[in-house]
Amino acid sequence: MNIPRFLLCVLCAFAREQILSDGPRLALLLLVLIPGSVSAAEDGNGAAREIIQLAQQLDLASQPAWLNLLHYRPAAISRRVYSQADDPAFFLAEHGDTDAQAELVADIRGFLQPPGQGHAQCRFPARWHWLKQRLDGLSRYDVACPEFERWLGKLDADRLVLVFPTMYLNNPGSMFGHTFLRFDRAGEPGLLSSALNYAAAYDPADNSMVYVFNGVFGGYRGVFSTRSYFETVQTYSDLENRDIREYTLDLGAADIRQLLRHVWEVSGIDFDYYFFRENCSYRLLSLLDAVRPDAALTTGGAFPLYAIPVDTVRALDRAGLIVARDYRPSPASRLREGFDRLDARQAALVLQLADGEVALPEFRRRAGDGPDAASMLSLAYSLLAFRGEDGTPQAERILAARSRLPDAPAADYAGGPGPEQGHKSARVTAGGGRRGGEGFVELSIRPGFHDLADRPDGFVDGAGINVLDTRLRWYGGSDTLRLEQLRLFNAVSLSPVQRWTTPLSWQLDILLDRTYLDPTQSTLALVTRGGAGFSVRRRSLDAYAMLNLEAGLSGRFERDYTLLAGLQLGAGFDFGAGRLRLYVEPAAAIAGFERDRDSYVGELQLDLGADSALRLGYRKNRYDGFDDTDWSARLQWYF
Repeated sequence: MNIPRFLLCVLCAFAREQILSDGPRLALLLLVLIPGSVSAAEDGNGAAREIIQLAQQLDLASQPAWLNLLHYRPAAISRRVYSQADDPAFFLAEHGDTDAQAELVADIRGFLQPPGQGHAQCRFPARWHWLKQRLDGLSRYDVACPEFERWLGKLDADRLVLVFPTMYLNNPGSMFGHTFLRFDRAGEPGLLSSALNYAAAYDPADNSMVYVFNGVFGGYRGVFSTRSYFETVQTYSDLENRDIREYTLDLGAADIRQLLRHVWEVSGIDFDYYFFRENCSYRLLSLLDAVRPDAALTTGGAFPLYAIPVDTVRALDRAGLIVARDYRPSPASRLREGFDRLDARQAALVLQLADGEVALPEFRRRAGDGPDAASMLSLAYSLLAFRGEDGTPQAERILAARSRLPDAPAADYAGGPGPEQGHKSARVTAGGGRRGGEGFVELSIRPGFHDLADRPDGFVDGAGINVLDTRLRWYGGSDTLRLEQLRLFNAVSLSPVQRWTTPLSWQLDILLDRTYLDPTQSTLALVTRGGAGFSVRRRSLDAYAMLNLEAGLSGRFERDYTLLAGLQLGAGFDFGAGRLRLYVEPAAAIAGFERDRDSYVGELQLDLGADSALRLGYRKNRYDGFDDTDWSARLQWYF
């Protein structure tokens, strides 16, 4: 049925009147119900004008969901917005990266174009879906997107899990941990699910200095990628021996489907990658913000300077989005807990069996055929797998013997508190003390994130990382506040020697440190210290020995530099309500400013709460001819 053009104009005028009075949704419905008396192009262009007018009346361009879909954030010095997407392909408007309204207008026009290659609906299905939820009748303009639908069918899920592999000190990009998303389907094992990862696209040929520089200053682009969760677990848990925490999120199937639409939109789009802020964890939260803008995970001033992965997990927890928590221990953690359940005789027998020192008949005679024997056989096989010997004849014999025994009770790997339950990442302290006979007041701040005297709940045992830990002092005889120490980067890994493995423990320190030339004169020296050795742990007590090499630079040294070699012997004791850390290090000068030094250091922390503590410190450096000694007491707050 054809309608005369003048009657069509009357209907359009009536629809516009509805926009201004009785209801925009009814007006749009009238528009899309008008029979096709004009060409498709005229219909699309005319409808676009009406829809744009309606979208402006509803102020859709300022809606949080629209701003999040485009990754807009407020500009620092103006009322405008800018998009964190650093790729022109993400926008249809010429200045869409800074103009939300212009981008909305351009998108509507693109969405209503006739079907064709690279249609806007197929490029940006999440934006199109969001508009259809707010403007009735737009489904009339749906176009077919077979490539997108095939991709969506492969990843479609009804459960979303945030996965957190714990910190891994042997990789600079994973020292603070990592997060990615897992998409689960009902009735399928989690290991068969698909995982969405976001990481820096770096050149494997880049050396560590280039890698760190580009990572800090945005020299890499971030890339989204998907692969099976089974492959991901192999990388993080089996190869890197990182415990994995899994957090099921409170998103229904509809929200997950919209999230996947948005993942399609950002795939292949350049985002500058910054290790400290716009990293893996921050970018995944920004995807969730596009679906659940009410959570405000990355908006409203969240993470203004840095986004440590564990802090992003805490943000999800605060928003009430975590509905279930699971723990997947690494092979090393399973072995450690398995041996901890055995007495000394049983543990020795497992090691002898794995090493081939005891034959299976002798093992059965000494272990019996009960549940303990089954657990011991399983542990022996796991030990061989940990060593990469699970394909050996001995491993096959152990596995066959285990199959002939009844099932043992399943091991419960609790894993202790989750990382989100540990102390907050930033720390500020205030206190005072005495150096020699002179009193001082001390202030310090550490943006991130853990040292060995801090409360260990939720952190990897024996691992510590400190970044930009700044200590200021004011002495009573002076009217100036001076820099005492700036610890640019500090990492320590005390991996204890176990009955089945002998890992290396190590530490690295890069800092500006106040070094005393005599009892009254000092200089700030740039110090780099590194060491390696071995550590042991028995319940709440640990001890270590490391060979250290230290280089210091200062214009006030006799030869502008000093080089020392030393042996550091340390120990720690955790008594629940606090920790005691001690070490002694005799160091000999081997080049440059040749002055030997013996150091004696002790720290006692008493926890006052989850995010507060009292720390007492003692340090004595004995040089040739004089001693430098100070005592301090500091209150610490974590935030």
